[in-house]
Amino acid sequence: PGAVRTVTLELDDVPAGDHDLVVLLDSGEAVAESNESNNRLAATLSVAQQEYPADIVVEGVDAVTDGYSIWYWVELSNYGDVRTGRFYLDFYLDRSRAPTPGLEGDYYVEVASIDPWDTISFAVEVPESCWACASWFQADSLDAIDEVYEDDNVAGPVYVW
Repeated sequence: PGAVRTVTLELDDVPAGDHDLVVLLDSGEAVAESNESNNRLAATLSVAQQEYPADIVVEGVDAVTDGYSIWYWVELSNYGDVRTGRFYLDFYLDRSRAPTPGLEGDYYVEVASIDPWDTISFAVEVPESCWACASWFQADSLDAIDEVYEDDNVAGPVYVW
């Protein structure tokens, strides 16, 4: 009598919206009680729509040279439900390995932001300073944007001949 027990219930993959929750104890009235009417609890739960944080992905990269300049084309996408905010897209002209976060590129472009579920494109011209270059690209190299997946921010190599 008078005992209290706390039960935690975790529900996964519940869609957004209002849901009715009913808890019923001693449904078969197996326990003799002075008050059988307090064995039921009903409540409405409101589940908010889950927002996925920004996820910057370097989608498409290409390059061409005329012997004097290299033109790079890069597409960036945001596969999140929120705007990215400001970050940098770094270009690494000639590397044998993928760049790591924190490594500044040979050139960079400041990206004001990318809207949720949007793709933007860049065309950048830089002086040609290598032959048979293995170029790489890294979005958010300084880790300014909090992302769930950081491993899709790098693309390359793109070979420039």
